[in-house]
Amino acid sequence: MSRKEFVWTNIGSRVTPDGVAHEIDTEQFRSLNQLLEDSFKKNAAKPFSVCMDRWMSYGQLDDLSSALAAWLQNLGLEPGARVAIMLPNVPQFAVTMAAVLRAGYTCVNVNPLYTARELEHQLKDSGATTLVILENFAATLAEVIEKRPSKTSSWRPWVICSASGMAAGSPLQSAILPNWFPRTSCH
Repeated sequence: MSRKEFVWTNIGSRVTPDGVAHEIDTEQFRSLNQLLEDSFKKNAAKPFSVCMDRWMSYGQLDDLSSALAAWLQNLGLEPGARVAIMLPNVPQFAVTMAAVLRAGYTCVNVNPLYTARELEHQLKDSGATTLVILENFAATLAEVIEKRPSKTSSWRPWVICSASGMAAGSPLQSAILPNWFPRTSCH
């Protein structure tokens, strides 16, 4: 999609894309999940994101986040559990965030550039019980686990996003995401 495909109109002092209401009806949706699902269905054929010339549509985002939400629920997390997301700005972030919300959990955004001390504090302070992390940043998580094994032993599996998979014998209690998770590399 090119910039030329977006037509903007000036409404007063605000700029609003064509087709987007200036005012919103806050009673239209019962929940954030209903809003997401409605948006995914309405825009299924439209492009959602692009990374390294690989496009993802809203329909694909719907399918992938729905499958990941079911997979996360299969982990046995409590309703409302806090799931930390330690991913950079890649398509997997949107899939994961939508999945966490659709599964009925709370998103805890974690800066992927955090040091081990910062990560430990964020996870402890937020009460996150599960972490979705890109393999590139797993060494930071390993430091947290090595420093405080007793405090991290009650956490649920770490969910590792990886194009290559975790190395055998990794010290992390990891669950590699199923093959349907988008394997786009944006590095």
